[in-house]
Amino acid sequence: MQRRQAVLPVLLAVLLTLAGCAGTNQLTSPNEPTDEELPPGVSQSGVENASALVAAHTDALNESGYAYRITLGGTVATGSGNESSTAYETSLSQTSRAEAGGRPAFVTARTNISSAMGNQSQGVAYWWNDSTTLARISSGGSTQYVALDQIPGQNQLYAPDEQYLEQVISASNFSVTGVDRSGSETLVTLTATEPNATLEGVTSYNATLVVGSSGRIHEATQHAVVESQQGTQTVDLRYKLTETSVQTVERPSWSDRALANRTAA
Repeated sequence: MQRRQAVLPVLLAVLLTLAGCAGTNQLTSPNEPTDEELPPGVSQSGVENASALVAAHTDALNESGYAYRITLGGTVATGSGNESSTAYETSLSQTSRAEAGGRPAFVTARTNISSAMGNQSQGVAYWWNDSTTLARISSGGSTQYVALDQIPGQNQLYAPDEQYLEQVISASNFSVTGVDRSGSETLVTLTATEPNATLEGVTSYNATLVVGSSGRIHEATQHAVVESQQGTQTVDLRYKLTETSVQTVERPSWSDRALANRTAA
């Protein structure tokens, strides 16, 4: 499908712009989940409905509050063998923390870009509730503070976790490979060693999901190498749910500076 074929280029584009198979086979091993333990959108054969799984994940996080960390790295290398060199390298690091219901929330994101043109870095931090967003924006050695009468919109140097997770899930031909019942929540592991749809130029691919039976995604990873006209492109994504319940998200220490620069929506 066209949307899935574009997944990896989209992940690379995110970095650049920032500077399932159905089946009914029943698994019977005690090290594999029962049907009742499978998360929404997941069957014994793998992920059947990526949107349903991501929606269940979002609902579970908003019910209890959450904290997570995302790292996303990409490189473009030209040449081959001893003549190979990295023409472009970029990375994104993002953290997010929110109370039940998704607000108040606090997000930080930082990008670093390295190329023949030099190195660049930019960072943002947002805190918001139902009526106000406080922002800190750092770039080129300077920092700005502002308060807005709205929540952060698109193209704000960060993206919600469901955007990354749905791209990983839709891109991957996942299989159920294990279950962990040792904790308070049953965790199902899914792995993939190839993309879900034909993606031209892919020479290496692997991905992993660790998902609770409620749909809460605790971990996600993706690694892909793609040969293209631009060179060898590599994408590495890691998502980690660090807290499954958050009671309070306080305003940041720099909130007074931001409130002194309020801008109406």
